[in-house]
Amino acid sequence: MIRFDLVKLEELIINVHKLCHIKVSVFNDKFDEILFYPFKYNRYCQLIRSKKEGTAVCLKADLERLLECKRTRKAKTYICPMGLTEVFSPIIINGIVVGYLTLGQIISDNTDIAMMFKAAEQFGLKREDIQSSIDEIEKIPQSLIKASALILDACTKFVYVDNYVGYLNNDLLDQIVDYIENNIHLKLTVDVLCKKFYLSRNNIYHIFKNNFNLTVADYVKNRRIERAKSLLKDPSYSISEVALKIGLEYNYFSKVFYKEVGITPKKYQLKM
Repeated sequence: MIRFDLVKLEELIINVHKLCHIKVSVFNDKFDEILFYPFKYNRYCQLIRSKKEGTAVCLKADLERLLECKRTRKAKTYICPMGLTEVFSPIIINGIVVGYLTLGQIISDNTDIAMMFKAAEQFGLKREDIQSSIDEIEKIPQSLIKASALILDACTKFVYVDNYVGYLNNDLLDQIVDYIENNIHLKLTVDVLCKKFYLSRNNIYHIFKNNFNLTVADYVKNRRIERAKSLLKDPSYSISEVALKIGLEYNYFSKVFYKEVGITPKKYQLKM
């Protein structure tokens, strides 16, 4: 499993932005943008993505760039279909691309503004809206973009060396999951897991975010519901007994179960 230290990475991309005044992003190995600074989209990109067809073009282009970056394992500067400059640089661990640092949504002194208008107008956007959105974008000299790309590429190597990105110890993940499964009837919180496994709150947060895309509370809730559904298949258990076995008070269990499953525990048991 790939582990991203989101706190350290956020500090890094903020400082890169301070140097180059360009939007910086972190993508994981599944091509999800997991961090960005200072915004996700500037107003020009927001305009393009306000149209379904524009969103499709941008998503397709992003995926193609990331796939090429994964294949070549080299940093590269591109011009996107909407005329903006972008830089993609792979994070490589043991020869495997595990994520990406990117610079994006850049207008340089070489940008073809007429091409940007033509690209945006195909989606039925008003010329005055396009103009005002372009005017808002800070123009970055080509020399600074080139220097920023070199810094970005250096950062992709630094983040592994300084443990910003790495592999999660699968044994530890298995231990945490097993502990939750075997103690589902007990109070299970971030603090409980921190004390049990000698981890910080940030460590626990990152483990669950990066492996399950859930908070600890949501993961535990999901596991409790699944255990309850399994227990409810046995008609010898009363609803209160099932609630007790998964560590919830009867009324709260009924409320949560109905919200997650769509029917009451009793109806679910009868249905099974």
